[in-house]
Amino acid sequence: DIHTLPSLDTSSNGGKLELVCNTLQNTSNILNNKNKLSHTTGSPRPLKKTKKSNKNSAAKNTDESDSVLSSEYKKQLRGQRFERELSANVSDFSEETEIRDLNTPLVGTNTNLEKHYLRLTSEPKPETVRPLNILKKSFKMLNEKYIKDSANYGYLCDQLRSLRQDLTVQHIRNEFTIRVYEFNCKVSIDFDDMGEFNRCQSQLKFLYRIFDKNNPNMYDFLAYTVLYYILTNNHFEAFQLKLYLIEKDDHSNKSEHSWTGNSLLIFAFQVLENVINGEYYDFFERVKLFRSLQESKPFSKLSPYYTFDKLLCSILVNERIKALCMVCKSFKLLPLSFVIDQLAFKDKIDYSDFLKNNGLEQLDQFTTEDKLDCSKAKFIVEGVRGKKFKKIDIKAVSYTHLTLPTICSV
Repeated sequence: DIHTLPSLDTSSNGGKLELVCNTLQNTSNILNNKNKLSHTTGSPRPLKKTKKSNKNSAAKNTDESDSVLSSEYKKQLRGQRFERELSANVSDFSEETEIRDLNTPLVGTNTNLEKHYLRLTSEPKPETVRPLNILKKSFKMLNEKYIKDSANYGYLCDQLRSLRQDLTVQHIRNEFTIRVYEFNCKVSIDFDDMGEFNRCQSQLKFLYRIFDKNNPNMYDFLAYTVLYYILTNNHFEAFQLKLYLIEKDDHSNKSEHSWTGNSLLIFAFQVLENVINGEYYDFFERVKLFRSLQESKPFSKLSPYYTFDKLLCSILVNERIKALCMVCKSFKLLPLSFVIDQLAFKDKIDYSDFLKNNGLEQLDQFTTEDKLDCSKAKFIVEGVRGKKFKKIDIKAVSYTHLTLPTICSV
């Protein structure tokens, strides 16, 4: 029972073998004819599919035609541009064009006291830049307009940015440059522009380290910077600044120009500790102490206390919301006079203005017979606090987003 393949002997199986070969030849001929037919006329497909393929092919043809037209149009534009460049007069680039030495600073020749700020897109020209003597006159003019309230913030900010730009392109870094940045910081704080203040104070810190000649205003502006760090919850930078000042005193053996002799900077670091530790009572007592200085002698616009007061008031609004939230969680019913005294309000009118400016008007509904119903008010206060102090994640780093409060007087 051994199975064997059939023999291919032509004598016995010649007829069968010839029949198989003919069948295979006919099959291959049929397949070849079908392939030729599909290449020339296309293989038949169902009606619906052919419609879709026709639509797709038409869309492809239109896209290809559009791309061909656009490429041809681009080639024409490129050719016209090359013709213009090649036909340009060579004499325009002759010896009359002066090439400025980049190693030497630019010296401006413009004599205008006022100049709009424009972002540089090419190398500055001397005729568009004001020299140092003109910049000093312009700075004096801006000081007078700021003191007299004869100019709005848009004008002052534009002129100061232009002035800083002229100083930068001429590589001017001296005591006058520090004065310009200090004045710009004061103006930006006065008009509640914290972004512009941050740009100026970062440059000021750099200038203070270059010209470490115990500038009389340096510690005042570092105090503003500490309050700005508190306002933006950047406590790490505030402690870094304190560490730098301590190390500086250690190297200089605590000279007479130590930072510990500046009352505003000491006050700013005390406020920093109160805010971080949640010491609301101590914080509001410090605010009352600072307010007593203001009541005895009003601050002028150029006084360092005036600028410090602006930043402290912004922090005060945030801390009042936090403290009010804590009070509403801890008590059920409180006299309104107690709340006004503990949160350092001047009077009931000041308290009402605070509620209106921060979306807490509904708390008036829970005040009866000069008593605040804390159990009902806490939900509204917590909602306002959640909106004002919400955390956002930027590049896997968590930051606390603060809505800057409305400026008020401390």
